[in-house]
Order: sequence, then C-alpha cells, then structure tokens
Amino acid sequence: MSMFFDVCSFFQSWNNDSVEAEMEKVSSIVKGLRSKRTLLPPKERFARLEAFVLCRTTDTVETINKRKMEICTLATLSSLKVSSDSDATPTRWLTKIVDDSVTVFLEEKGTTSNSETEVERLEKKREETRK
Repeated sequence: MSMFFDVCSFFQSWNNDSVEAEMEKVSSIVKGLRSKRTLLPPKERFARLEAFVLCRTTDTVETINKRKMEICTLATLSSLKVSSDSDATPTRWLTKIVDDSVTVFLEEKGTTSNSETEVERLEKKREETRK
C-alpha cells in the first residue's frame, strides 16, 4: 500500500501548474467559441470562421497569443485576433463572456437578419414544392 502512495507522489512532481492554467484557459475559450457556433445556420456552422478575443490583462493576452494555434485548431477557426483594447471589438458578432478576464467574439457571416426577406424566401420555397 505504501508503494502506491510513493508512486503517486513521484508523478505529482511532474505537474506544471502554469501549463495546467494555460490549457484550462484555452479549453474555456474553445468551449465558448464552440457553444456560439451551434447558434449559426448549418452552412456557416461548419465553415472556418474568424474569432476575436478581448482580454482584460496583459498576462492573458500573452497566454492566448502563445496558444493561438491550439485555439484555432480546436475551435476550427480561420483566424484569431487577440487584443486588450475594448475599442477594437467587432460589432454584430456572436459574443460569449468566458470569465472575468476573457470575452470571445465569433464571426457571423451571411445570416439573414432581415426577417421579411427570410419569410419571402420560405414562401417561394413552399410554392415551388407545391407545384
């Protein structure tokens, strides 16, 4: 039984808390972007979209810039911009507050925001199917 605890304490020394914290931040950003992606129509949902990350601390900016490739790969992004300047945030993009230091924005390409146009399109489609 004591050998088991010795082995556990040996592996415990392999932990790197800073890397664990970085990867936890990456994971939460990816989850936030993926959750917003589900709100998009199917054609956009599977496309590679742009994303923007607004950070409130310089440490977070550095961490995210260091892990940009992992975030782009896991969230299926075409590009990722990182900034601490709230004036640079995109408008009319899907927004998710990840935590107190990070907010993510996901591009929303060609969704129909005009409900009248969407209703007309659906009515035309219904007429075509009736023929």
